[in-house]
Amino acid sequence: MSEQVLELARKNVQGLDNVSLICANVYELPFEDGSFDIVYAHQVLQHLADPVGALREMKRVLKPSGYAAVRDADYSSMLAYPPLSGIDEWRRIYRAVALRNGAQPDAGRYLRSWLAAAGFSETHPSLSVVPHFTGAEVANFGQAWAVRIVESDMAKQAVNYGIASRAQLEDISRTWQAFSATEDASLYYVNGEALARA
Repeated sequence: MSEQVLELARKNVQGLDNVSLICANVYELPFEDGSFDIVYAHQVLQHLADPVGALREMKRVLKPSGYAAVRDADYSSMLAYPPLSGIDEWRRIYRAVALRNGAQPDAGRYLRSWLAAAGFSETHPSLSVVPHFTGAEVANFGQAWAVRIVESDMAKQAVNYGIASRAQLEDISRTWQAFSATEDASLYYVNGEALARA
């Protein structure tokens, strides 16, 4: 996480006296054992090479009766209308880069197993579907990926790993732009979720 992101977050919580923002390593949290009632990780575990290790560390900082709440997407479930080969190619490239990095882009389906491996008990898995059906939702998602597919670290890695060419990424960016402007476009995906007791 960049300092720029933290500064934006700090602006959003100005005036609140019960919020602290810090940048820390999820594998070495700067808190004493048993510090928290709840830990929450939203769309975090899918990016980690050792999600079970991160969950063990979250469990360490939980009180004995505390809970972990986790939520991660399952990228294989991302489906769009109209069907566009560029979006299928985006999903393939995203998944390939994540896997090459040792991460799991379909983390949502792994949460229950990872929590058990980390030593959590009373795990309650669930799922939710995230729909993007309105024009604003479609435009927001599509325009974000039109930029990210050519300007993010993931884009650089896709080229460096030989997974995609710069020209392919630019074509996918144009697909996302076209998708964003399609009146009846929609996209949805599944998030895996779980609540687990320490």
